[in-house]
Amino acid sequence: MGDTNLDPSVGINLFTVRNWSPELPFLDRFKTNMGWVPGTIMTWDTGATVEVDENGYPTGIPDGATKLTAVAGVDPLSEWPSGRYVVLYDGTGTISYSLGTTKLNAESSPHKDVVVATLDKGLGYTSLFLSIESTDPNDPIRNIHIVREDQVDAFLAGEIFNPAFLEKIQDFGTLRFMDWMQTNGSVVQNSSDYPQLDSASWSNGVPIEVMVELANRTGTNPWFCIPVEASDDAIKQMAEYVRDHLDPRLVAKVEFSNELWNWSFSQAQYALDQALALWGSDPNGDGKTTPDEGLLRCQWAGLRASQVMDIWSETFGADNAGRLERVVATQTAYKGLEHYLLDAPLVVAAGDSAPSTHFDSYAVTGYFNGGLYSAENLATVKQWAAEGATGVDKALEQLEFGDLLPGGISLETLRDLYAYHASVAAEHGLTLVMYEGGTHLIGGNDPDLTEFFTAIQNDPRMEDLYTKNMRMFEEAGGVSFVHFTDVSPVSKFGNWGALESIYQDGSPRWDALTSYQSGNPSKSPQELVGHTNGQFIMGTAGHDLMTGTAGGDNIVGAKGNDVLRGNQGSDHLSGNDGRDTLIGGRGIDNLSGDGGDDKLLGGGDKDYLQGGAGDDILNGGNGADVMWGGRGNDVYIVAGSEKISGVNHIDTVIEFDGQGTDRVISWLREYTLQSYVEDLTLGGKANRDGFGNELANVIMGNVGNNTLRGVGGDDKLNGGDGNDRLFGGTGIDRISGGDGDDIINGGAGGDVLTGGQGADRFDFSDLSDSAPGSTDIIRDFSSADGDHLDFSGIDARPGSIADNDFTFISTNDFTKAGQIRAVQSGEDTILQITVDDGLDVALMVKLLNVNAADLSVSDFIL
Repeated sequence: MGDTNLDPSVGINLFTVRNWSPELPFLDRFKTNMGWVPGTIMTWDTGATVEVDENGYPTGIPDGATKLTAVAGVDPLSEWPSGRYVVLYDGTGTISYSLGTTKLNAESSPHKDVVVATLDKGLGYTSLFLSIESTDPNDPIRNIHIVREDQVDAFLAGEIFNPAFLEKIQDFGTLRFMDWMQTNGSVVQNSSDYPQLDSASWSNGVPIEVMVELANRTGTNPWFCIPVEASDDAIKQMAEYVRDHLDPRLVAKVEFSNELWNWSFSQAQYALDQALALWGSDPNGDGKTTPDEGLLRCQWAGLRASQVMDIWSETFGADNAGRLERVVATQTAYKGLEHYLLDAPLVVAAGDSAPSTHFDSYAVTGYFNGGLYSAENLATVKQWAAEGATGVDKALEQLEFGDLLPGGISLETLRDLYAYHASVAAEHGLTLVMYEGGTHLIGGNDPDLTEFFTAIQNDPRMEDLYTKNMRMFEEAGGVSFVHFTDVSPVSKFGNWGALESIYQDGSPRWDALTSYQSGNPSKSPQELVGHTNGQFIMGTAGHDLMTGTAGGDNIVGAKGNDVLRGNQGSDHLSGNDGRDTLIGGRGIDNLSGDGGDDKLLGGGDKDYLQGGAGDDILNGGNGADVMWGGRGNDVYIVAGSEKISGVNHIDTVIEFDGQGTDRVISWLREYTLQSYVEDLTLGGKANRDGFGNELANVIMGNVGNNTLRGVGGDDKLNGGDGNDRLFGGTGIDRISGGDGDDIINGGAGGDVLTGGQGADRFDFSDLSDSAPGSTDIIRDFSSADGDHLDFSGIDARPGSIADNDFTFISTNDFTKAGQIRAVQSGEDTILQITVDDGLDVALMVKLLNVNAADLSVSDFIL
């Protein structure tokens, strides 16, 4: 495949072509119509069948109807106040206009009507209503085009696209055509089913010629979604056209259908039907039907997707392999589903290779919703909506951290998901990419919620959340963050578009996407290549791609977002200004990012990486590397180690006081944060342990069984999946076990503890763990889930010789040392412990939303 590490990292999904869409991509606005409606002066739609020719133009007026109406989307009056359009057509018959569209007879001529559309609706959009009242069966009305008056000359000269649309989308690195191809529910089987250039409407799919032309015009990599029922021949013909007509400097990204696990789309049922036809409902032959049909259809999806990719690979051939990127996408929040797509045990058992070997990239989503529209949180969120600005503050905090409400996906949840899927991609030798991402907020039939969610998405702070999301994805090793979508209207079904109008100057979400993209390597860099060993290569004032030789090179960037590749040898790479990417390659390399937010990648040996100013990403690769991020909020990927004189050495991370908030992503079995580094995330899926330092740390586990331990400072620990052990240390810590059966100990200080899913054990091993005045709070203790409160590590009577157990006395008063009682405090319960004959309370724990009388001795380990 092509070098996706250089793929500009922000892409966009294009919105579906509809007459109500504010994307307005084409000069010919008639292409947005959604078909012919048979009607009369009194009835909008009689329901009669409309007979059309091969391009979708009517061959006659059906019985019971007096006209056939098509509705085209045109510009808002705020952008085109005159509302003047030219309607061009061939054939003989009568065309009329209605509902705010008026024909100017004096300026019109045969086969050319000049009209004014003035019906203003909602956001200011205008729809143009065109009706055929009669048509000659021997010369029917056809080849209708509706073009804004000032754009007629450009249209007649062959221009397809609205300049405002081109201006908005031309700088993105990828254009995903899922909606333009009408992938969801597609009925395309044969090549004749593909939409054509001369089709009356492109609302049922945009022709491949138009999509390729758009990619070529903008210099942007296209992402095609192949119809689920498409025949091998239809797939081959599409691949041939792309191979022969796409700019050879671009990479065609190809995905089989869209979300074949998602029951919202008919292709999921089609996949299941095909799987049952191939393997039956008892594929293992053990007399038991498949317990989860979804996994069976995912195996078929992996099988058919690999066949589709083979067709494209064979069509492109080895000489064009770098122009093709074969993508497989998974359900991001369903950890484990990818196994059936990528490994497909039934496929392998039949003697075929695993589907994963047929792909280049592994795609996930980057949606976050904070659980704001889930049923369990609905009452609280509606209250937030009534609070105005204060409610927006809470919602934004929930979207980022997920610490105010249960469930949903926050940005912090995404961080864990990105790490998980990065490990899946690495295990299968695939590049991690994104097929859709952004906010995922649906107001449904509640207009107040829709208004509230719109306010959240238009809040200036949303730009920071989007930037954080893209940054997290890049830190995890992801490339090509593809947002859903470019432009769409606000509705009860969501506010997906980063813009609400193609003519809108910007928005917090749009500004984040375009700003992040502007800081990535150029789509068209100037290439500077060394030809003799040990060469000095100096960049230009623009965006450069500089490649060294087999010797030790000295490569220096200048201004612009440069890519520096050392190749072989021990190289010195210096980025200077701009957001640069430095790749050392083989040899002992010295990489210096200097100014800007840079990405430094070492290689297979012991490398020296220095980030300089800016928020840098440093990855030494193999070998015991030395990495110094410098000023800014830096991220280190620690994975390298080497044995020197029999001693195992790992990567060294250097930071100093006041140089930003930094984070290590560790792929080692065990890692302790070095001085002045604040945060730690455990990568991959293996069992790993992570330990903090004296700072206030954020330590995140992975899906394995982790031990996480804070030291000093007010730490935040999250175990993630797996059966984890979490220890807070000193300070006021916030600890969350995540999924799995976890052991949680807050340590000294008044900590906030959350078990999460699974049967968790809240451990108290010293009286200082939750002393009066610094009481721990347990947010989700649940007897039903199998949670336990463990006080067995504390001697119930410290003055005695024996190690004594406690006695739980329910809600009764203390009578002697060594007792635990439960005291109701509003909706919560306070556990009190005494260890002396004076019956003083030595330890207190607060259980939120727990009835004291419901606790029993079985909830404790005494």
